[in-house]
Parts: sequence; C-alpha cells; structure tokens
Amino acid sequence: MRNYYFLMAVLSAALVSGCGPAATVKSGKMDSKAAMAAEGETVTVCRHSGKVRRIAVERGGGDYACRVKYTKEDGETSYPWSASNQADYCDGQAEGLVQRHEEEWGWTCSLEQ
Repeated sequence: MRNYYFLMAVLSAALVSGCGPAATVKSGKMDSKAAMAAEGETVTVCRHSGKVRRIAVERGGGDYACRVKYTKEDGETSYPWSASNQADYCDGQAEGLVQRHEEEWGWTCSLEQ
C-alpha cells in the first residue's frame, strides 16, 4: 500500500511540474498555444537575428498519430518527435521546443495566424 501512495505522489508531482496532460494548463487557464495544439492547428513561428523557425504539430499521417515538424527559413525540415498511438504526446514536445527557443536561446515566438 505504501508503494501505491508513493506512486500517486510521484504522478501528482509530474503533472504539477509540467509533465503529462497538466502541462497545457497554467493558472487554471489553458495556454493559448496549448489550446491551438489541442485542436490540431498549431504553427508557432520563432524569430531571432533574421532567422525563422516554424514549429508545428501534424496529426494523423498514415504511420503516426502525431509528429512535431521543425522548419528552418531555408526550408530544411525535420521531425524531432512523433508518436504512433498518443496524438497528444506531440503537443507537450512542441510546447517545450517553443519554450527552449524563447527562454534559453532568446528567440521571440508567436502563433502564426
């Protein structure tokens, strides 16, 4: 029984710290980028020193449930994450990539309209 309570504490801490489904909720409101991701319409554009990066979540291609598409201004495209079964997995990965661009690397990011 003690292991059960430990597991529940670990899972609760993970959800609160930003891992898992709770990562899309901040202060009781869904983050606008996460809301777009939940609808499958996410394209975030990040800019820095004349460089442009597009970060998008694609859903439901034949052999994947979702994948994160990362495109540079020269058109070079990569897919750093994908999931075969859980379509919402990519939302958190894309959000983390956007946060890294903004917080760690000094880029300015916004949703593409």
